[in-house]
Amino acid sequence: MTGFFYVYNQTYPFLFMHFVYIIYSATVDRYYVGESAFPHNRITEHNTGKYLHASTKIAKDWRLMRLITCAQRTEALHTERYIKSMKSKKFIEKMIVNTNFYEHFKEIMFEKHRFQVN
Repeated sequence: MTGFFYVYNQTYPFLFMHFVYIIYSATVDRYYVGESAFPHNRITEHNTGKYLHASTKIAKDWRLMRLITCAQRTEALHTERYIKSMKSKKFIEKMIVNTNFYEHFKEIMFEKHRFQVN
């Protein structure tokens, strides 16, 4: 959004939140990890093929599997990078279905980067 910026406002603290989202396509049996301040809008963009050169253009049935809340964009980018660095479908699947594994992931993020994710 060119020219758009957030103004600090204690009444609306959610304006500063960013999210890491994990989406899944059954058509290609693949997960995708991304970051956005507006994840539901972004998922719609994935499904409509808005970005012609995106890796998600191969399917139109992406659905949200996990949404991770971060306080700010830098934290979301670190979290996204960490998940992608695992290069593991099994890691992502454990994050989605295994509550204990996900809790451990949150502890790792705090120990490594000193911020909390939810």
